[in-house]
Amino acid sequence: QTVYSRIRELHGQIEASREAFAPLAQRHSHCPSALDGGLLGWIGRGLLYPQLEEALFVLAENALSAPVASELGWHLIWCEAIRPAAPMTPEQALAAGVDYMVIGRPVTQSADPAQTLKMINASLKRGA
Repeated sequence: QTVYSRIRELHGQIEASREAFAPLAQRHSHCPSALDGGLLGWIGRGLLYPQLEEALFVLAENALSAPVASELGWHLIWCEAIRPAAPMTPEQALAAGVDYMVIGRPVTQSADPAQTLKMINASLKRGA
């Protein structure tokens, strides 16, 4: 069975039920996000491969992309929610930067740096 045929099958399962996304990501994805059920957190422009970003930013809330090819392989992108664009406060920018530098992904949307540090420590203790 070809990889494209398989991703089309997975697309059909997720299209039928969004609840299938996390377990299918955990089982079939090679991305580190698979451990979190494919959850990437809030994504801004400039963070993904161009093909993935192009597919993501045209999706409506709760929409599933068609299969997308990138240098890493095939992907399905589910846009769970969209939040309005807004500038970050300096505290939010610091928290987001710390999240990415320490564990390579966002762990919180908190504007409170102390709370962010607690969440990062908890995540590191779990082995994230």
